[in-house]
Amino acid sequence: MYRKSDYVKVSKLYNEMHLMHLGTGVCYKLNLIATLFWEQILLAQSNEEAISNLLREIEGEKEEIVEAYANFKSELLKEELIKAGTHLS
Repeated sequence: MYRKSDYVKVSKLYNEMHLMHLGTGVCYKLNLIATLFWEQILLAQSNEEAISNLLREIEGEKEEIVEAYANFKSELLKEELIKAGTHLS
């Protein structure tokens, strides 16, 4: 569904992930939930698959998880950290 922007550098150490937008110089530190969202945005073939996977990983109400996931994805698109398209290996 989505892939990482060409201008984004990702580093992960243990349960901590950082995203650096090379165009703006802004660095984002993702917590565990945001890291799970990030991984599903890039790996899942559909929103339904992503939500299904997240519900197995995260305790909480489905509606809250769906809303948080949608808001997170929207913010990533706005900040140009992801773009539509499939992940290229």
